[in-house]
Order: sequence, then structure tokens, then C-alpha cells
Amino acid sequence: ELAEDLERALRGERVLARLPGPLARGARYAARRPLPTLLLLLVVSLSIGAVVLLRERNRSETGQVLGQAERFLALAATTRDEQDRPRAAGERRDLLLAAVASASAAIARDEGLANAWFVRGKARHRLHQHDEAICYLDTAERLAGAATAEILHFRIEALRQLGGRAAMHRLQ
Repeated sequence: ELAEDLERALRGERVLARLPGPLARGARYAARRPLPTLLLLLVVSLSIGAVVLLRERNRSETGQVLGQAERFLALAATTRDEQDRPRAAGERRDLLLAAVASASAAIARDEGLANAWFVRGKARHRLHQHDEAICYLDTAERLAGAATAEILHFRIEALRQLGGRAAMHRLQ
């Protein structure tokens, strides 16, 4: 286009000036005022870095909360505690409720965390709250994109425990 404009100007034709684009205007501003431009770039870079660090910290804390829920669930599955004493049914129930609470805290931080929904579903299944377990397992499957063997196993068991016509129809 510049060559065409030059040819027109040489022939004496009228050449219409074009406004520079935002990129060209920004480059001119940066060339005329390097210090404010540098400061602006520094502020933007630091802001982006802070956002990335905050997201990573949040992800790490969510992982820790979910890990705690999985530990509670694993402890509830054992029949003996750390001192090799029999674990009472009430203690196992408390551990399952703690697993549900920790998984719920992880879900509150990130609702799209399929593993948190799965842990919550497993804990509800072991608490014999099968309707809720099925709901949470369905959510875990939807978020994961596909049913895993574990999700299917727990859902089948929950549907069997529910009994009833609708549960048996879904089971089939």
C-alpha cells in the first residue's frame, strides 16, 4: 500500500492519509516516554505473576484438603487404629463425616474437581446414604467426562442397596 501511495503522490494524485493503528500509536508513545512505559510493563508483569502465584497456592491448598478427605476415608475403612486397637463403629462414622466435610471444603474451593465429588460419594455410600452417594457419583462422572471403574462399582453397589423399582431399572 505504501508503494501505491508513493506512485500516486508522484503522479500528482491526492493521497489520503491513514490513521495509525493502536499498535503503531503505542510504539510511538513508548519511544517518546520510555520510563512510564517501563513502569507500566513492570506493574502489568508483577500483577500477572501475583495472579499466577495465587492460583497455584489455591490449587495446592485444595489438593491438601482433598488429600485429607482421602486419608479420613482410608482410616474409616480400617478396623484397627494406629495402636492396633479395634476401631469403634462411632469412630469410623466420625471419620466418614470428616471425609465428607473435607471433600465439601475442596468442592467449595473448586466445584469442578471430580475427585472431590467421588470421595464425597464414596463416604456417603459407606454411611449408607445411597441416594446422596449416587448423586455425587453422577456428578463425579459428569465432571470427569466418563465413568471410571471405581465410579461404576460404587454406583452399582449403591443402586443395589437402594433396591426399589427405579433403582433396579437404572441398574439394568
